[in-house]
Amino acid sequence: MGRDTVREQAATPLSATIGRMVDVLVPQVRALSPKAVEFVVGTQINAAPHLGTHLAQTCAFLLAEQARAVFGLPTEVRFHLLDNAVHESLRDDLSGSAYQRSCFHALGPAGVAARFDSYYRPLFDVLADKTGVGYAVDTYSELQAHRDFRCQFLHTLARIRDLAWWLAPSTGVAPVRVPCPACGWAQTDHGDVRLVDRADDFALFRGACHAHGPFDARVEAGAGPYIGLDNLHRNLVKERVLAHERGMLRVMVKGSDWATACPLLDRAHAVLATAPIRMPTRIFTPLALFDTGAQFSKSLIREAGGTDRFPGIAPWMLSVEHWHGTREEHALVLHDLALALLADVDRFDRAYTATELARLIGSMPTSHTGAW
Repeated sequence: MGRDTVREQAATPLSATIGRMVDVLVPQVRALSPKAVEFVVGTQINAAPHLGTHLAQTCAFLLAEQARAVFGLPTEVRFHLLDNAVHESLRDDLSGSAYQRSCFHALGPAGVAARFDSYYRPLFDVLADKTGVGYAVDTYSELQAHRDFRCQFLHTLARIRDLAWWLAPSTGVAPVRVPCPACGWAQTDHGDVRLVDRADDFALFRGACHAHGPFDARVEAGAGPYIGLDNLHRNLVKERVLAHERGMLRVMVKGSDWATACPLLDRAHAVLATAPIRMPTRIFTPLALFDTGAQFSKSLIREAGGTDRFPGIAPWMLSVEHWHGTREEHALVLHDLALALLADVDRFDRAYTATELARLIGSMPTSHTGAW
C-alpha cells in the first residue's frame, strides 16, 4: 500500500473494540446460532453507479468471504435493487402538487433488469467467482409485494403517530406514495396521499393523479397497489421482516452516510418493540469523497452536468460508464482496494478523498491499469 496512511489518524473506538470487521457479528452468532449468514446491500438505480456505490457492494462480498472462513457458516450476498428510485418528476400547475414516477413504473421490469445487467452484473459475477460467495437479487418492487413486507407495513400504520416523528423528524409526516393505477405517477408532497381508513389487515389510501384524477387504493397483506416509502420507513419495514425470519443472520452493508440516520431508525424499532438481538447488524463501508469533503453522489454529479465538471478526478470513479478497460479489470481493482481497506479496522472505519483513493489504487502491487 506504500506509505502507511492508517496511522495518520487516531485509532477509532471501533478498532479499540474489535480486531477485524467481521468480529461485530460474533455476539449474534453466539446468541442465535444461525445456519447461514446473508449480507444485504442495496442501491438506487436512477443513474450509473460511482466508486463509493461499487465499493460498498465489493465489501459485502469480501465480508461474506471472511465470515465464512471465521464462523464456518455458508454465506451469501443479497442485492436489493431499489427500482423505486425517482426516474422523473413534475409539478402540476393546476393543483400545485408534486409528482414522481419511479424507475420501475417508467422502465418496467425488463428495463430495470437491463440496468442491473449493465451496471452491476459484471462486477457481481467476477466477485462471486473470486470469493466463492453466491449472490441473489431482489428489486424493491418485488419486496413490497411480498406478504411479509405488507404485514409489517400495516403494523407500522397502527403506531404511525408514534413512529412518524422518528421517521420524519422535520415534519412528523411519514408519507406513503401510492401511484396512479393508470400511469404510475405518484404524489410526493407531504399529506397529499391520505390514510382514510385502516384495520389490522388493510389500509385505505386516497390520492390523486394529475392526469387521471382522484383514486382510492386499498392495501392488504396479500394484495393491493404498489407501496412507495421514504428511506427510513422502507428500511424499518425491511429490517422488521428480516428480524422475524429464523435460521439466517442478516447483515446490512451500508455506506457510512447512513450512520447518522440509523439512530432514528433504531428508535423507530423501539416503538415497535423489535427484539434488539434479532435486528440485523449493520456494517458501514468507507465513503468516497470529493476533495472538498463532499460525498460522491449520483444526484450531485447529475446536477453538476456530468463527470467532466470534476477536473482532477478519474471519470470512472464518478460513473462506471467511463471505465476504459474491461469490466473484469474494474472488478479486480475494486476487489483489491476493498481487501486492502478490510485488512485493518482503522483503515476501513474512515472516509477517503478521490485523491487518496487514486493513490491507494495506484500503489497496490496488483493494481489493474485499465482505470487510467
